[in-house]
Amino acid sequence: MGIETVKKVRMIAHQSVEPELLDYLHSLGIVHVTQVSRGEGRGAEPSEEERDLSERLQHLRGVLQFLSKYEEGPRGLASVLGNRIIISRKEFEDFKNKTQLRDVITQSLTLEQEIHQVETTIVNLESEITLLQPWINLDEPPASLDEFYRVKVMMGTLAIEEVENVIEGIDFLTSLYHVELLYRTKRLAYLCIIFHKSVEEMVSEILQKSSFEAIRLEGDLPPFHQIKKKQERIEELKERLGQLHERARQLSGYLQDLRVLHDVWEEDLKKATISHQFGVTERTVLIEGWIPLKEVKRIHQEVDSRFGVTALEEIEPDEGESPPILLRNKPVVRPFELITELYGMPHAKEFDPTPFFAPFFAVFFGLCLTDAGYGLVLFVLSLWMVKRYKIILKDSKLIWLLMMGGISTIFMGGITGGWFGDMVERLPASLNAIKHIRNAIILFDPMKQSMIFFGIALTLGFIQICFGLGIKVARYCLDGQFLDALFDPFSWLVLLNGAVTYGLSSKGIISPVFGTLGKWCLIGAALAIVLFSDREKKNPILRIVSGIYTLYGATSYLGDVLSYLRLLALGLATGVIAVVVNIIAFMVGGIPYIGWVGAIIILLGGHTFNIAINALGAFVHTTRLQYVEFFPKFFEGGGVAFRPLKREGKYTLVTGYEKG
Repeated sequence: MGIETVKKVRMIAHQSVEPELLDYLHSLGIVHVTQVSRGEGRGAEPSEEERDLSERLQHLRGVLQFLSKYEEGPRGLASVLGNRIIISRKEFEDFKNKTQLRDVITQSLTLEQEIHQVETTIVNLESEITLLQPWINLDEPPASLDEFYRVKVMMGTLAIEEVENVIEGIDFLTSLYHVELLYRTKRLAYLCIIFHKSVEEMVSEILQKSSFEAIRLEGDLPPFHQIKKKQERIEELKERLGQLHERARQLSGYLQDLRVLHDVWEEDLKKATISHQFGVTERTVLIEGWIPLKEVKRIHQEVDSRFGVTALEEIEPDEGESPPILLRNKPVVRPFELITELYGMPHAKEFDPTPFFAPFFAVFFGLCLTDAGYGLVLFVLSLWMVKRYKIILKDSKLIWLLMMGGISTIFMGGITGGWFGDMVERLPASLNAIKHIRNAIILFDPMKQSMIFFGIALTLGFIQICFGLGIKVARYCLDGQFLDALFDPFSWLVLLNGAVTYGLSSKGIISPVFGTLGKWCLIGAALAIVLFSDREKKNPILRIVSGIYTLYGATSYLGDVLSYLRLLALGLATGVIAVVVNIIAFMVGGIPYIGWVGAIIILLGGHTFNIAINALGAFVHTTRLQYVEFFPKFFEGGGVAFRPLKREGKYTLVTGYEKG
């Protein structure tokens, strides 16, 4: 339980068996490969095989994204969990020889490019039609308007309110002009201005002083005919686009095979990449890595029997090298490893924190929801998902963590009386038996006795913080650091418990005898912290000053304990929202004839939302309490996770491989 012992090993094999050996290690899923410490490596530059596989994978991923838009199948959760392809080892390996799929990839890439070109052309044509539309009443081809010898033609837009002033200005200069209003909007006028070239400079000056914006049209046909031709071209392109989309739908039938091929190529790329960490000589290959201690003997025997030209031996780690961390806990604790992994792995000389915080996490999660009905929903939903997608989710720590959170919530909701809010209290008299059962197991009602909940949250917080300090004491003692254990975590443990004992005694909650004992424990621990917390300082005055400053840190412990009041806040919020949903639903339910429909919708929608948002809040805030309040009391972290070479297909689950 906790951190599993791993041993560093070295394998030396003839290069002729390297592919088979690498495939064997890959199938085992229990060998953490590292960079060789001796021998000549293959260099940092990727091989030609890696570059080829990387390029092929890049193209294939683009094809999968493109064709998936045309795939007909399940959506949502089913598409995420239900589309994993279960395939045998032999079938998986056979996909390496399905060269016809490369033709599908090539066709898909070409098809995607053509679809993009056609869609871009349609958009451009539609934009051109939009620009030509205001000039549809122009009877002449735009290109012919620049061919006049003595007459200048200008087309453009002008603000509606300026049209009259501009015309008056041109009229004052010359009578040899004509202004044609071709189109207008609420804000702009689209004009064709014709005038003698002798006054071009003066007319241009008038237009420059206005909001006139010249527009240059092109084409050998009038705008009306241009628009018509472009519309005809758009119809042709849309017909072609339909054909291309139909072809894409046909190619989407190869998606399953392409997904398998993706995992085949990705696995080959990982193997090619990992081989750069091997040492090589002219004829041999050197592999170094870590294996769980209990597996070393078995792997040694299997390597000898499978590869006669291969040697495996245990070796000592390099100087300063730490083993990767492999967490191995009992099944009931294993789901909580997810929280540890998200935070960071412990280093090799400390405890795995998972077994220590797991009970607290489960209790805190339940207190944040405090509704047995919601816990039942979480449990049933998680159980259904595990049954429905058992091959995919059987090792999912998150789904099992939610299931345990659901069980905890059922218990916490039962003792606090929450069953979909106050739904039990609203049941008809004929179901009073259910009310009696609910009342028999309830210990307190958070809505009416919130101070009890307040006390529970603070007490649990204080216990977990003391527990964290206790773990630190144990670790120091195991490392032989007895003075560090005595004057650091143990002194704080005595001080905190002495202060609480003295406080409870002063309020008459416990006997004055314990209060006196607590007072002297408090004084003694405070003196120990002041005098010995900074023992490295030789100057006694500096040591005492530093100790007083350290003692001031007691305020941070108060803040840590108060932080656990978020359990109270989230628990009350869940209950209040649930009750409000019920109130609204029953109010709507009183509407004649159709009220019951609205009530059902509100109950289903409201409680679903409440479960989702508060389950997320319970997970986030309970995790935060471990990371911010509990872990810093004893946990250092910094370890490297054990990452074995194994099969991790994005789309496939391959059966028929050895299990590590």
